[in-house]
Amino acid sequence: MAVLGAGAVILRLPALQVRDITITGLETVDEEHMRLAIAEGIGGYRFLLFPRSSYFLADTDDLATVLGRAFPAISALRIEKIFPRALAVAVTERQFWGIMCNTLGNSDGEEEHAPVQCVALDTTGFAYETAPLPHGNLILMIETDRAALTAGAQQIERPLMAQLEIVRAGVPQAIGQQVTRFALRERAPSEIHARVADGFAIYFRRDDDFANAFRVLKKVLDAE
Repeated sequence: MAVLGAGAVILRLPALQVRDITITGLETVDEEHMRLAIAEGIGGYRFLLFPRSSYFLADTDDLATVLGRAFPAISALRIEKIFPRALAVAVTERQFWGIMCNTLGNSDGEEEHAPVQCVALDTTGFAYETAPLPHGNLILMIETDRAALTAGAQQIERPLMAQLEIVRAGVPQAIGQQVTRFALRERAPSEIHARVADGFAIYFRRDDDFANAFRVLKKVLDAE
């Protein structure tokens, strides 16, 4: 009983409560919001007696899960406890790739989806936040006929993302034109439509030999 009582006292000591929190790596995530989420993640009590903020009870794995759900823009977290009351949080945010919008409407010519939904995608095809409808050619846009787009979910599978990146990098090398827009239709899943800065579209099949397609494309445009 004496040992248990001493342990309970130690777990409740103010000097051993995690209070000094350092956060590094933030770019777009609001630091104050993250601090509030951390405080909530280590707040409360275990068994109604022992504070979760105690250095010995603070669970960094659970906290990482909480923060990952609260901030989809975070791709990786490293959380380290530093005795006796410090917490170091290193954040890696997702790398922006483009904005995906359901602006293509229905393939059958029915009324387009309203309102238009847009989400920001990272390099893996994961949508990590809502985004405004882009205008002009400065931001890569991916159009789709999907009915709904939600943040916090994988919107483009990784193999297709790898193919889009091949097209995005290969077209400028072949013809000197930047890809400004992709169109992906769920009712034509085998096709990739790419639009370049000059306004013309190039249709690829997902099972194409892209290297050969770029060579053919270059020859066709050089001959025109």
